[in-house]
Amino acid sequence: MAPLIERPPAQCPNGHIFKPRTYLVGWDNTRDVLCRVYVCRVCDAAIYRG
Repeated sequence: MAPLIERPPAQCPNGHIFKPRTYLVGWDNTRDVLCRVYVCRVCDAAIYRG
């Protein structure tokens, strides 16, 4: 069985590069399905994956 590896996005929609401690990772349950959310700490842009 292959290991499960979660790859974060490379950058936010505004072009800020995601390096360690430059984004927040969490879960969003306000949508129909539970999805992973990445929030840029520079501009507060959010990326939803689910």
